[in-house]
Amino acid sequence: MLCAGLLMSGCNHKKHLESQIAEISDRIKEDSTNVDLFFQRIDLYGKLALTKPGMIEREIPDVERILQIDPRSKRAYFIKGLLALDKDNNTGAIAAFSRAIAIDSSYYNPVSIRAICYSDAGKFDSAADDWSRAIALKPGEIINYELRANSFIALGQYERAIADLRKGIASGDTIDASSDCLLVGELSAAMNKNQEALILFDKSAQLDRRINPQLLFMEGVVLFRIKNFQQSQSFLEKAAVIPDSSAKPRYISFAMPHYYLSLLYLEMGDRKKALEQFDLALSNGFCDFDLLANVTLKKHKLVAEFRRRASVFVPSKEMREKRTILKNIVERGYALSQDEHILAWGRQLEIAVEPTKQAEYQTLCGVCFRQIRKE
Repeated sequence: MLCAGLLMSGCNHKKHLESQIAEISDRIKEDSTNVDLFFQRIDLYGKLALTKPGMIEREIPDVERILQIDPRSKRAYFIKGLLALDKDNNTGAIAAFSRAIAIDSSYYNPVSIRAICYSDAGKFDSAADDWSRAIALKPGEIINYELRANSFIALGQYERAIADLRKGIASGDTIDASSDCLLVGELSAAMNKNQEALILFDKSAQLDRRINPQLLFMEGVVLFRIKNFQQSQSFLEKAAVIPDSSAKPRYISFAMPHYYLSLLYLEMGDRKKALEQFDLALSNGFCDFDLLANVTLKKHKLVAEFRRRASVFVPSKEMREKRTILKNIVERGYALSQDEHILAWGRQLEIAVEPTKQAEYQTLCGVCFRQIRKE
């Protein structure tokens, strides 16, 4: 009975919206220059689109008509930008949002969403500028500091990124303070601030008691760098284990903990275990072969042996597919974060063995702002 009632309620709501649209359409016929009526119909189309496909398309003529009547309608340009995004037309969206901002530089919505569009286009300097404008307009929106930090990361401006992330952590209003602490720790590690990174990793663990493979891995890597091999081994071995249901989602491949365990065993003088761990890395999809030229392998004169093993390893069909995916992640630098933003870390952990190289961070925000209709 409950399901039937909900279905009937949904049908009635749909009919009510259609009735309202018909009424507004009649009024538009009588007053075809009243932009408020067009906006009302656009809003109704947006609501109806949630249950009736194709309604978004009907907004486009209304938006164009509004702009014919009022070429300086900032809200019409904003909606035009959203409609462009709905068709994955990032360039068109940026152009429309820019027109809205040119009309009113204090118009917050197009500023914040244009920042995301710039990030999607890889224009992180422009994205950072827009996040700064958004912060100036709404200083209390902590998420804007976090998103600007992502742009700074992509630009390699780690100190500025850390400053923004710390604002979010200090405010207590961040989406996931534990993940932010982890990210600040990773950035600190990228700048060779190892002790500071370990403190932040510890804070991240305190804020979220769930097992976090990424956190365990990063702690293991930083401890490896400062030659605390015993503790490093403990963390890396935990990171290489399939987590139980209470763990955080996994965003690192199982290959990387095994790869760093192989380096660790080399430093500890156990060549046999080092080769065993590298074979495990290969069987779990290790694909970033640039890492086979790092200083640890060179020191132990094993670059050629590791490359030979990689060249003769024949993965299963399933592993070949997995390796292709992993390779794409490495090349594009994308990995989903807990907050549904797309955080790209490139070969983020090469820093553990090549201190002169900083991680290549790149950030895109996959935030959907469709159906925003109000100023």
